[in-house]
Amino acid sequence: MHMDISGIFTHIYHNFFSVCALIPALFMLSLGIILLRVPRKSKATLHLAITYVLLMIFYSGYIVAAMVYHPLAA
Repeated sequence: MHMDISGIFTHIYHNFFSVCALIPALFMLSLGIILLRVPRKSKATLHLAITYVLLMIFYSGYIVAAMVYHPLAA
């Protein structure tokens, strides 16, 4: 069974679940960027910023899973 990647963009659909996963992902990314830009930050602030950025990566998997209807997304 051969899967063609070139036609995967025809299987992208934005729906309720993809938007609901996008909102916290963007919120976590914005919190991470804000905390990374704090001057003279403590180690706890740095770790919290890294945690928010990693949570954004975690939520991006939900965005792809809810948005792409293709066998390669499974």
